[in-house]
Amino acid sequence: MVDENDVHGLESALSALARQLAEQAGPLKEFDKALDEYRRSVQAAADRVPEPSAGGGTASLPSRIVTQAAFGAASMLPGGGVVATIANPDNVALGADRLIAGMRQRRRGNDGEEAVLSRAFVAELEKLCGRDGRWVVLFLDTWEQTDRHLGAWLRELLDGAYGSVPLDVMVVLAGREELSERDWDTLRPAVVDVPLDVFTDQETRELLAVRGVTDPEVVEAVTGLSMRLPLLVALLAQTGLQAVGDVSDAGADLTDHAVERFLQWIPEQERRETVLAAALPLQLNHDLFACAVPGAAGGAWDWLLSQPFVLGHGSYWQYHPVVRASLLRRRRMHSPTDWAAAHGRLAEQHRAAREALEQEGPEQPRWRGDQWCRLALHETYHLLCANPTANLAHALEHVARLADRNLAGWVDMLGQAAQVSEDRELDGWARRLHAAVGTEDPETHALTALCAPGLPPVVRARALAERGDNHFRADRDEDALVDLDCAVAISPGLPEARAYRARVHLANNRKEQALADLTAALDLDPEYSWAWVLRGVAWLESGRPDEAVADCATALSLNPNSTGALSIRGRAHLEAGRPDEAVADLTAVGLTPRVQAYRGRAHLDAGRLDEAVADFTAALASDSRIGWARAYRGEAHQRAGRPDEAVADFTEALTLNPGDGWVLVRRGEAHLLADRLDEAVVDFTAVLELKPRYWRALLQRGLAYWQAGLLDEALADLNAAVELDSENGRVIGFRGEVNRTAGRLDEARADCAAALELDPENAWLLGIQGLTKSLSGQLDSAAVDLSRALSGDPESVWILCALTAVHRRSGRIQEAWEVLRRAAEVDAADSSVLWETAMMRIVESGRVASLAAWNEYLDVARASGEAVDSAAAELLHGLVVQDTAPDALVHDFLAVPRTGAVLVDVRMGVEELARMEDPVGPRAEAALRLLRAPAAP
Repeated sequence: MVDENDVHGLESALSALARQLAEQAGPLKEFDKALDEYRRSVQAAADRVPEPSAGGGTASLPSRIVTQAAFGAASMLPGGGVVATIANPDNVALGADRLIAGMRQRRRGNDGEEAVLSRAFVAELEKLCGRDGRWVVLFLDTWEQTDRHLGAWLRELLDGAYGSVPLDVMVVLAGREELSERDWDTLRPAVVDVPLDVFTDQETRELLAVRGVTDPEVVEAVTGLSMRLPLLVALLAQTGLQAVGDVSDAGADLTDHAVERFLQWIPEQERRETVLAAALPLQLNHDLFACAVPGAAGGAWDWLLSQPFVLGHGSYWQYHPVVRASLLRRRRMHSPTDWAAAHGRLAEQHRAAREALEQEGPEQPRWRGDQWCRLALHETYHLLCANPTANLAHALEHVARLADRNLAGWVDMLGQAAQVSEDRELDGWARRLHAAVGTEDPETHALTALCAPGLPPVVRARALAERGDNHFRADRDEDALVDLDCAVAISPGLPEARAYRARVHLANNRKEQALADLTAALDLDPEYSWAWVLRGVAWLESGRPDEAVADCATALSLNPNSTGALSIRGRAHLEAGRPDEAVADLTAVGLTPRVQAYRGRAHLDAGRLDEAVADFTAALASDSRIGWARAYRGEAHQRAGRPDEAVADFTEALTLNPGDGWVLVRRGEAHLLADRLDEAVVDFTAVLELKPRYWRALLQRGLAYWQAGLLDEALADLNAAVELDSENGRVIGFRGEVNRTAGRLDEARADCAAALELDPENAWLLGIQGLTKSLSGQLDSAAVDLSRALSGDPESVWILCALTAVHRRSGRIQEAWEVLRRAAEVDAADSSVLWETAMMRIVESGRVASLAAWNEYLDVARASGEAVDSAAAELLHGLVVQDTAPDALVHDFLAVPRTGAVLVDVRMGVEELARMEDPVGPRAEAALRLLRAPAAP
């Protein structure tokens, strides 16, 4: 083997190779003679070019030399190219012959003194290989320097210029750069570049065993110190190691030797120092380079990036790890003070960058993204390198805090810091945590290691808090509380421990404990934005949306980009009845499926039904598991008058949660809207079997019975609902309406009065009370109530029609027409409007003049598909227009199911017709007698 120390020209290189061969195989007489002759007269030369060997399809020996060259660990430089073994050397060699044939024609004449010496060298190689079939391997090291002396000669040698090189001769080049394409272009197909890498564990053990080093502890120590770098392994193996202590004793000198070998091609001392200084950062950019190498000469940065051991691209670069390890060890050994100061500067550089990043936005560092975590990791690394003992606790607390973010990265950093600082305690922690990383649950195992007694309280408390939070995220709430209770006990001033515990309480519906913990956490750290958001959640779930809005506003003042705060504030506005504010916040969050579903609820509450359906549909398309969004979409369809779509959504929602009483009630209401009374009763009954005291289910089933004409059953349910919620004016009002329909006018008046005491301006209640009074003959008072009702709901057709009837019955025909025109402007095709129009015509102008109005009323009622409305129209129209017997008309009316729900209102119309002239009056009087009979309902 020769390197730059041996090679000053061809003669010195061949002399060194021949000397090494002679030491192993005996004198090389012919070469020695030729060397003496060369030295006596460099002028005596004869150009004798031997012919290449014949051989048909067999590759020539020079071709096979290249293709069978072996890998040699002759350099520590990573990435260097060598001529190395390939899978099938003969195939490549055959191709190489064709290339070499062309080269022969271009070969320059070199039958001078160097050619004679070269031929003698090749002749000696032939003799050596002919003895017992031995192999000869020629190693040409540091090729980046020896190439200028040997490059052209080697290519001619491989070309057969000096004779056929034996098959059993292999040539290995080792260097830090790839072979020149220009020089090696014709031989390139026969060359394989092999990047030099560190030894494997097996290769390290084998080399050490050859040198007599077999003690397992010594082998492990050598492996750790050398990082399996071939040169260092070889050098350590040559020092006669017998014990572990021998390794550390030899380490410093050998490291220096390896680094010197590595730096030897750099003649400028300043640049050598630059290489050493810039090795300290884990990663390099221009700012870190300036910090690591203060006062570096101009162009030093660009020069460093051009070196083969500097890897990377873009913003960050780094040294090859094997090179960097040796450089760091030398730097620390030779100047511990400067080592600590340099790492201190770099730690400060990263700290300043981290704090500058924090100033860009108010979000707390504990929730920073990847850039913040990277800066914290590098800052901690340099602190550990500067003083591992003083900074270990700080580093371990960081590992605990950020275990869920980049545990493997932090543990790897600890290992690197331990290796370069050679601190045993740090190394022990790096090993323990590295073992945890290899488990199925690395975070929990790492945090468990950091909970060990004997560690500083701040580290243990942090680890317990983070492990507790880890338990919570894995649905191990009891284990979470145990850890978090311990964390609070060890370090009462750790706000995260209290906030994490609050989240566990909140998940288990312990809202008061959650609020207490969060308030304590915020007392400790008023800028803890996440705790403000979480307390907003606690307020919201406690039914106090305004407090939730206030806390989320505080969180947003600390962190305007907090999507959690916006989301919770939007939901709080929703619960507080502020749908527009809710839509604004939820839109600003960014529409995740769940947020979009909440915005759909806000649109629903605001009456924007199409927007609500669109949001619910989009949310469900992205995440079909949001079952409540499907239920609320059903609600939107129901309010929009699409009961079939509503029933479909409610049914699908019930497949996800069959026992959801609210959804069952809403599906029953959709059936009710679609006039499927039996299905509605089934759903309401199913709810009441699950929740017998569910007042809304009782109310809705009572209404279903009422619409079915089952007034006794309706009143039973409504009485039960009122008993459960005696302060609900709506429930009491419905009972009043059922009592009115049943002809229990005193009870109806009492219910209306009680309901209006609870809600005095409710238009619907005022309308029901007006209808009740009109049945009792209190027409003036009824007119007052109905007029008040219209002030609250001016476009209610049924209230307008009721007031029209009161005015007509009171003889106020003009006022009746004015009110009826208002009703017709709202909906001229409504059957109630057409009924009142026909009544107004017959009262004002007589039977014949009203016939057209009665016919139109009947046609619209029949076309509506509503059986009860159609039956009422057939009766009233028949009494005025037809000659069918009144008893037959009444019989047909009463035969239609559900007419009991409208009997009282139909009877009031018949009473008014009974006051008309013959023939209408007598016919209506006969019908009235039948409708008043006890069996009529």
